[in-house]
Amino acid sequence: VGFLFTAFDSERVEVLRGPQGTLYGRNATGGTINYITKKPTSEFGGSADISLGTYDLVSGRAAINVPLADGIAARLVGTFEQRDGFTKNLTGPDANDADDWGLRGHIQFDRGGPLTLLLSSTYVKSGGVGSKPESREPFPGTTTTPNVPLAGPPGFAFSGGPASGVPGFNTYT
Repeated sequence: VGFLFTAFDSERVEVLRGPQGTLYGRNATGGTINYITKKPTSEFGGSADISLGTYDLVSGRAAINVPLADGIAARLVGTFEQRDGFTKNLTGPDANDADDWGLRGHIQFDRGGPLTLLLSSTYVKSGGVGSKPESREPFPGTTTTPNVPLAGPPGFAFSGGPASGVPGFNTYT
């Protein structure tokens, strides 16, 4: 996810040098990075923070740990980020904005025996306009004509252009 929800409320980060194909399959030849999240504990506690920034950025994170009964605890984590776009769009909302939020919950059952059960769930919603292609004027002194459609198959990032029939292409400055 472009919005590092997994990095919040981390217990530790593991960096395993490659190859790790035996543990993680053939696509882990260069190694792996594991984000290990905090698990519920028997102590009540929590943390929260909020950030403000340019382009009307507002982001917040919160975590709470609640012991429910002897050997049963829950941890709930939430985060959100809202930001206005910083790429001007001539035909609609500005691009490169953010409207993201997510929740993660853990319930741990540990009654002191040989068995520990951890139930986990995560939900992330990533909204906003996001990134859009931009139209740029050619560098002075070059022979490049502005807004010339680039070759590519249909649906390819550079297959649009004024002659492609794709509405709104090349309208970002």
